[in-house]
Amino acid sequence: MAEHAVDLTALAHLATPGRRGRGAGAAGVSLSLVRDRATAIVIARKGQIPALAAAVREAYGVALPEGPRCAGAPVMFAGIGHGQWLAFKAGGSDGAAFEAELRARLGGTASISDQTDARVAIRAGGAHVRDMLAKLVPLDLDARAFPVGSAASSLLGHISATVLRSDQSPDFEILVSRSYAESLWRAMVLSGTEYGIDVA
Repeated sequence: MAEHAVDLTALAHLATPGRRGRGAGAAGVSLSLVRDRATAIVIARKGQIPALAAAVREAYGVALPEGPRCAGAPVMFAGIGHGQWLAFKAGGSDGAAFEAELRARLGGTASISDQTDARVAIRAGGAHVRDMLAKLVPLDLDARAFPVGSAASSLLGHISATVLRSDQSPDFEILVSRSYAESLWRAMVLSGTEYGIDVA
């Protein structure tokens, strides 16, 4: 099956490289699309959370996060609700193949659905990334309250999204439904204009 890349979404014309907002000095915010990654939702079947956790550990060497946390590489799992996780696989965007892999490795412990074309991931970083996000999301994103490995579903502006910190960088990842991605991108650019934005 042909692979689908994130840059084929409606964001392609918005996420062109360059500077946005304040032009003087170093940009305080950086924005980019997360590309070449497959995404699926994993929902534990009734009474199967322990069996699912064991299968994930055996297949990927990852302790399935409890609560709003994320863990693992190159396959990562992020808790988004009781018995529900988003799973990500770096290095390609063939969602159908990733779904098939998860079904094979996790057996009958979970219901699995490809989300690669349904969700867009935006990476946000920079010295003023928290200032920019604070205008949109009612979460305390200070590193002490939202450390590496954190995940949270919330509203950014009026848009439902998931916020992740999945590695040791200060960056955040924001996952949003494809149909709202353009609106969220515009809101993030508007919120970061005063700091200057580099789009990678």
